[in-house]
Amino acid sequence: MKKSEVEIFMLMVQMGDIHQAAQRLATDPLLITASICALENSLGFNLIKRGRNIRKVILTEKGLVFYQLAPELMRLLNAIADIRLGIKKPG
Repeated sequence: MKKSEVEIFMLMVQMGDIHQAAQRLATDPLLITASICALENSLGFNLIKRGRNIRKVILTEKGLVFYQLAPELMRLLNAIADIRLGIKKPG
């Protein structure tokens, strides 16, 4: 799992649409989809529902739980990156 994948997932959910998230990031929607697929593969479960007639982002039950945990996960991933860079935080 990459920090960027979690960030993209969070943005996609906030925007409610893969195309809008891609537009915000000035990238191709296929790259957003690939990032979400990579995140799902590393987690071992689907985050969003897929289907021919689904146009908006609809989270699976596990996707909703993951989204609720994502801010704390980002905090931890940032702390790990700080450790890697040798940045000490008070506390």
